[in-house]
Amino acid sequence: MNQTDELRQAITDLFLTGTDNDHDEDELLDLLEEVDFDAVRQALVTESRRIFEFEVASQADDAMNYRSCDLFGMNALLLERCVVRRNPNVYEFTGYSDCRG
Repeated sequence: MNQTDELRQAITDLFLTGTDNDHDEDELLDLLEEVDFDAVRQALVTESRRIFEFEVASQADDAMNYRSCDLFGMNALLLERCVVRRNPNVYEFTGYSDCRG
């Protein structure tokens, strides 16, 4: 099974088991047939990058930009990005935990 087939299977399984709506299984499968999974896979590959446990970035003159070690040791997709604003500085949090600011 190639990557596109694996992606198609994963998304199909997700829709069939993880959706709680008025569509039946046949309707969901019909909708998924219209998805260009090759394009979805290529977009995911294009957007993937190194993910760090956390990154700290500032535009202040006396601030340091910092990032921790790799979270996965390979490319991945960033699932959450949140900017927390506290005047007069802006704190940017990048990570996977709850970000409520």
